[in-house]
Amino acid sequence: MKCLIKIIFLLILLNNKIYAQDIIENKIIFKINNLTFTSVDLEKRKDYLSLINEVDYSYKEITDDLISATIFYEYYKEHTKASTRLEKDALEIYNNILGQETINDNKKESILLNIKYDLIRKNTLENLLTVKKDQILEKPAEIDLIYDIKIYYISISYSDYENIKNEISFKSKNDFKYLENYLKSNEINYYYKVENIQNINDLDKNIYNNIKSNNQIFILNNNNFTSYVYIEKKLESYEGVTAKLISVKTENKIIDIPLNCKNINKFKSLNITENSYKYIDLNDKIKENLKQINDVIMIKDNKNFNYIFLCEMTFNQEILNEINVNKKIKSFIIEIEKNFIKKYSELYNLIKFDE
Repeated sequence: MKCLIKIIFLLILLNNKIYAQDIIENKIIFKINNLTFTSVDLEKRKDYLSLINEVDYSYKEITDDLISATIFYEYYKEHTKASTRLEKDALEIYNNILGQETINDNKKESILLNIKYDLIRKNTLENLLTVKKDQILEKPAEIDLIYDIKIYYISISYSDYENIKNEISFKSKNDFKYLENYLKSNEINYYYKVENIQNINDLDKNIYNNIKSNNQIFILNNNNFTSYVYIEKKLESYEGVTAKLISVKTENKIIDIPLNCKNINKFKSLNITENSYKYIDLNDKIKENLKQINDVIMIKDNKNFNYIFLCEMTFNQEILNEINVNKKIKSFIIEIEKNFIKKYSELYNLIKFDE
C-alpha cells in the first residue's frame, strides 16, 4: 500500500491550483476551536506554497487550503500523542527545500509550521485511505482500464421533450452543445451533469449497454424525464499503446459498403496498406478520431479518398494498471478530504469572516 500513496502529498498540493492575488490587510479570516487566523497567517501560507511550488495562489484557494490544513492540525492535536517524529520529518523536508540558505528565525518557524500542516494532512489522509485499499487494487473491467470515460447529461421534462423533439437533431457532440443553447434561449428548464466513470459496472443498465455497443449519442426516457446523453471516451494514456491501421485509397467515395474492419476484404481491388504504429507517434487528427476498434477517418488526398481504419490495438498492461491505481487514489483522496473538512468544520466550530 505504501507504494500506492507516495503521490498523495503531491496530489494535495496540485489540487490547490493557484493564481496570484495580494493579501494586504491584516484582518481576521477565520476561527477554528476559538483560534484566530488572520491575513498574516494567509500571507505566510502563500509564501510557503510559492516556495515549494514556484506558483502563485489565489486568495480564495489559499484560504481554503489553510482552513483544510488547520482542521487536520487540530484533529492531529486531539487524536495523536506528542512525538518527535513530526519535528524530525519537518526539519528534513525543510533542509531539502532550503539547504544551507540562511533565513531569520521567524520565517524558519513559519515554514516549519506549514510543513507540519502538510505532513499531518498527508499522514491522516493516508491512514483514512487504507480502508479503500481493496477498491484501489480491485481489477477493473478492461474498458475502465483502457479508457477515460465521461458522461454528459442534459435532462428535461418529458412534456418539454415532446414539444421540441422534432426541432432538435441529436447525432453528434455539436448537437449536444446546440441543445443546451436552444434550451437556454427558449427558457426551458433543464438539468446538466457531467460524470467521470470509475467503474462501468456501476452504471445504469441502459447506459452500460450503450457504452458497450459504442453508442456515443443517445436519448433515454425515464419516468417523467428525458435525458440526452453524450459519451466521451479517451484513451487513459497513449504510452504503451500500439495501433494497427489499415489504409484504403480510392478515387471515389465508398458509399455502398459499411465502413468497418470486417469489410476490408471487400476492398481488394483498391489500394490497401497495413501498418502498426505507436499511438503516441500518430498525428493529433488520427488520435482524436481513432479511439476504438472499427473507428474510421476519411482524409482527402488530392484526387483520392484515403480511408484509415483502426483494426487492432495492443496495450502495456503494467502502465495502464499504474494509471488506473493513481486515478483511483486521486479520486478517493479528494472525496475523503472533502468529507473530513465538512465533518470537522462543524465539530471544531469553523467561522469564516470574509464571506
